[in-house]
Amino acid sequence: MVITVVGSGGKTTLIKKMASEYREQGKTVFVTTTTHMFLEEDTLVTGDPEAMIQQLKKHGYVMAGIQDGEKIRALPYDTYMEVCRHADIVLIEADGSKHMPLKYPNVSEPVIPDNAEEIIVVCGLNALGKQLKDVCHRVELVKTCLDASDETFITPAHIQKLLEEGYLKPLREKYPDKKIIAIFKAHTFSRVDEFKEEFATALNLADKAYVMDINYDREDPNDYPGVDAYTIIDLLENGDYIEQGMAEKLLEHDNAAILFMSSKEIYLLEEEYKKMLEERNKETNN
Repeated sequence: MVITVVGSGGKTTLIKKMASEYREQGKTVFVTTTTHMFLEEDTLVTGDPEAMIQQLKKHGYVMAGIQDGEKIRALPYDTYMEVCRHADIVLIEADGSKHMPLKYPNVSEPVIPDNAEEIIVVCGLNALGKQLKDVCHRVELVKTCLDASDETFITPAHIQKLLEEGYLKPLREKYPDKKIIAIFKAHTFSRVDEFKEEFATALNLADKAYVMDINYDREDPNDYPGVDAYTIIDLLENGDYIEQGMAEKLLEHDNAAILFMSSKEIYLLEEEYKKMLEERNKETNN
């Protein structure tokens, strides 16, 4: 399974957490980038695929790339593809944001590899209420997209438009023969309560949108009576509820580009979906 993480603030943190979870499941994990990532202590800096494959076999994990100062950059294509064949899970950071919570990609971004099977779009809601110049990467592109100034305070409508114009619409253009399926997990009850219409507007750009239960590690759901996944679902044109144990719903969508939109434990649903897809493919081949 090749999973590409794009967007802005939180990509590397999410990749690290996913890698840890997959390793605990006994999966071999290959982490790399198509753009740049900061060097970690255990990063293998080489273009030799055999060195990466040996580390995968020995430790079940390898993070690798070509050194570029304090970062690593993309591996040669043939090297990347060879190592992919030896890993159960490939996690790719395919976008840069200079640690900013929001961005608008330039014409060459994100750099999604041809063999990508899933795309996770990440953005940082901690940009809300802050000035554009302080929380956005590629400020001039963001200002043009939003028709805004350096001093504009970021609102939910701004984030919605950046996701629509910067990621959802371009992905639809890049994959015109595929249906766009979005899976969304909100971080907090308060944000769902306040920004439900903005979330729904963005999700309605997809052909089908699924919403998971709201994460509750930061707030008490009892403080927000009546606020749940259906607060958003009821505003969707073609929305449905999904949670772990329900990944079979995703198997209904053949030839689809599936976007997992969250930085929380949404990847557990990804793993369930992957297993079901593999089982179905085996049955088909037999």
